[in-house]
Amino acid sequence: MKNKKKETSLNKENKKKYEYKLTYYVICYVIGYIISLWITGIPSLIYLIPIKVDALAISTIVGTLCNLYHYNISGNSARHYMFKPALISIVTTLIISIITKVVIELGVITDPNPFFGFIK
Repeated sequence: MKNKKKETSLNKENKKKYEYKLTYYVICYVIGYIISLWITGIPSLIYLIPIKVDALAISTIVGTLCNLYHYNISGNSARHYMFKPALISIVTTLIISIITKVVIELGVITDPNPFFGFIK
């Protein structure tokens, strides 16, 4: 009986931990999106697309730094903690660039700049 109580308390603790992570990443994404729009401006409505590579990069970097500070992770553990978000950021950048090239080849869009924000 005690073991089940311990498992449920760990599940609640993990759920709360992921809620904090999600909160940090979403807030940082919104900030990155606003910075991207502020720098590039809005010359046409296509610039308001919700997926921007620079906003994703800002979200993963700053969100992970906020999590490191929140959970007091330092030293070698911090390096290991930063590896997965950095890898995810690189992979999403590659996927979005491949999708953008395919969509341009198909003629759906003509300007790839809205996807990359201020990263050109």
